[in-house]
Amino acid sequence: MLVTTVGAGVTLKLYIDSKTALVDGKEVTLEVPAAIENGSTVVPVRFVSEALKATVKWDGDTEAVVNYEEK
Repeated sequence: MLVTTVGAGVTLKLYIDSKTALVDGKEVTLEVPAAIENGSTVVPVRFVSEALKATVKWDGDTEAVVNYEEK
């Protein structure tokens, strides 16, 4: 099974249960693969965000990943 997303001029393909993804056709190794859990598809959010050229940050107070822009 394949998850494909396009954004910021980037095409990203993740394969369920595989540690290999494609970013604009180039193979990239993931730390954690995309998966299906309880009927929902889950993806490694930091990898996806950064591949789509977003800057992310872990907020330990709220235990959440947030889009981060330095001002």
